[in-house]
This record gives sequence, structure tokens and C-alpha cells, in this order.
Amino acid sequence: MGSDVFRGVEFYLDERRVKDAAEVKHLLKVGGGCRSFYLDEMVTHVILDSALPPSTLLPSDAVVVHSDWVKISSRCETLLPTAPFELSDSRLFSGLVVCTSKLSRADTEKLGAMVLYYGGKMQRRLDSSVTHLVTMETSGLKYESALRHGNSVKVVTPEWVVDCITHGEKVGEEGYHPSAPPTTPVGSREYHSPTCNGETEERGEAQSLVVPANAPPPGPADTPPPGPADTSPSGPADTSPPGPAGTPPPDAPSPGPANTPP
Repeated sequence: MGSDVFRGVEFYLDERRVKDAAEVKHLLKVGGGCRSFYLDEMVTHVILDSALPPSTLLPSDAVVVHSDWVKISSRCETLLPTAPFELSDSRLFSGLVVCTSKLSRADTEKLGAMVLYYGGKMQRRLDSSVTHLVTMETSGLKYESALRHGNSVKVVTPEWVVDCITHGEKVGEEGYHPSAPPTTPVGSREYHSPTCNGETEERGEAQSLVVPANAPPPGPADTPPPGPADTSPSGPADTSPPGPAGTPPPDAPSPGPANTPP
């Protein structure tokens, strides 16, 4: 992590209202931030995961942000805008708790960054607090658990998250179930995801998550490994044994009469 990510940030952190407070403090200090133990006019950022009592007087120029702003800024090695992380119920994924199943590590990290950036929460365990299970498959323990929870847990593919961000609003989950056929319309288009060689293929297994332009920038750990080389056949391989030098292959056209110069 860069040593000056939080340079110029004077922060107040209430450890009783911040999850992983020790980690957040460490990231801020290592990144050049300076902690204030008082809510005075020097404070630029108030770090909280839950709102302070209404009677609390805040510095006039301070912004109140969720601790995810610290974590994701540190991960991206850049100071992200605070607006998506301000404590509010109006963010795109506010109130959503997302769990993933059978996605690649790279796609899980990208998905988590997008969900957190827009106010949602991520967790590994599927319990009664989860609102959405994101998966590409209709199998597995988490999928079966989601079915037992009934309508309280929506099962969707990663495209649902991407399309919500693309359209700037939560779209209906209908048509995003992993059992839906690949030709199911998504918004006003059909979803196709890129393959490693830059072409497109229909939705299926082992696909790379398409990140919309207005998603947070991925950090170094979010960079997916290079895909396999394009091994698609380009025609039958020539398996005929090589002849001596200057000998044409068996299927080469016979040469015409030599054009012997006078």
C-alpha cells in the first residue's frame, strides 16, 4: 500500500461503532492519516459503521463515512470519493446482504468491491440475514440453504449486480436466476460475457464478471490471472511426415513445365 493514501485525513474513529476498528485504525495510520480523539474542527472524516445519536455535534466540514471507505481506498491505493460511503439509507445496495457461491476468487473480489461501494454488505455464511445469493449454479450447500429460506433470499447471477449499477437502480431479480436460459433478456439487452481471447460467449460456467464503467476501480488483488491461450481449432493439423529439403508435400499441385530461359 502506498504510504500517503490518507495523507491530509484527520479522522475521528469511535471504536464502539466500527467493525474491525483495529484494522481500520492501522490502515489509516499506515496510509498517512492522523487520528483525533475529539470531534473538533480539525477533523475531516468521521469513521462510523452506525449512526451517532442525533444530539451529537459534528464538525461543520467533516464527512461521516463507513469504514469500508478506508478498507477499499487502501486496497485500491487511492483516496476514493466519499459520497458512496456516507452513512445513508439511499445508496444503491443499502440494506442488502450478499453471499456468493461457486464463483472464482477474482469474480468474488470484484463483486464484493461493487456491493460494498454502493452500500451493501458481503458475508461468507448464508444465514437469515442474507438477502441475495449470487451464483452461476443451481447446486451446492448454499444454494440448497437459500431454497429453504424461501423468498427471503433471492438467488441471482452476478449480472444482476452489474445491471443494477449500470441502470443506477435495483432491477427486478426475475430473469437473473442461474437456471434462466442464456437468452433471457437482461434489462433491454441480452447478456454476453467476454472470454479470455476477447470474443463473447453466452452465459455459462467459468465466466469472467463484467465490471461496469461506474464501478469502483479494482485493487491489485482484484486483477484476474491471464486466461488460457486460445486453443480453438483453426482446421485439421498437417500430420504428414516431413520430406527431404525442397520436397513439396504430397497434396501440392504438380509443377508445370520449367520456364527455361534461352
